[in-house]
Amino acid sequence: MKIKWYISALIIVFAVLSMSQEQSVVPNQEVLLQFSNKKIDLSEKQEALLTVKQQLKSVGAKHIQVQELKNGTLKITYLSITNTANVEAALSNIVDVESTKDGETPLNQDKKTYNLDVYEILKANDSTSGVGDKFVFELKQEYVRFYNPNVVLYCVNIVNKETTSLFKVAYKINESVAGAIDNYSYKIPEVRAGPIC
Repeated sequence: MKIKWYISALIIVFAVLSMSQEQSVVPNQEVLLQFSNKKIDLSEKQEALLTVKQQLKSVGAKHIQVQELKNGTLKITYLSITNTANVEAALSNIVDVESTKDGETPLNQDKKTYNLDVYEILKANDSTSGVGDKFVFELKQEYVRFYNPNVVLYCVNIVNKETTSLFKVAYKINESVAGAIDNYSYKIPEVRAGPIC
């Protein structure tokens, strides 16, 4: 009896511990930071990354993670309740485009430019594709649950003298054959088939 109590207490302790653990945070948005110049210093890349991170934090992003892709693009994933349009509007303020009073860019300055693309990451159950990026179609079947036994059939009843006379003759022949079989069947005795021993 004590063993049952110990086992049930152990199960309850494991359940409480598993519920108290912190849930893993899954990012729901991402920013792709692509530099237009192929020759960019590490310090310039770090500076751009730092300004993007600060701007994301000001918008309300949490759990910011940075990955560098093979082509040199930086992928910044984060968790945010702000929609992607507002994040993109906030990030568009930090793009390094220096302009003069007339709205023209000076030709003699070296400028550091980069492209920012903001995307929303779809969860696995939000996407339309199934396992292995194959489309899964949901079939919807509708059943008609009524039955109408009153079916109206239109037929043309053509009565000819020839057809009625044929039916009368056929009926007389079949009646006489059936009567002959019934009258003659009692005369044939039912015997057991087989050799006489």
